[in-house]
Amino acid sequence: MSVCHDIVQLITPIYGSLLLLVLVASGFIMMFAPAKGTELLKNAGISVIVFVIATTLLESLCASH
Repeated sequence: MSVCHDIVQLITPIYGSLLLLVLVASGFIMMFAPAKGTELLKNAGISVIVFVIATTLLESLCASH
């Protein structure tokens, strides 16, 4: 295994835990301020897309070396 693969394996569960925390927090926020909760969910969705693209690019970069 490469170092890049190990880094991705280390970061992914941390990111998943933080994302779960954001989802729970946005649920609580939506009870009192639906607009802010929706905005937080939208930002979480964007962060998932960025994380998937970044990890894919990192894996492909490391595979080429």
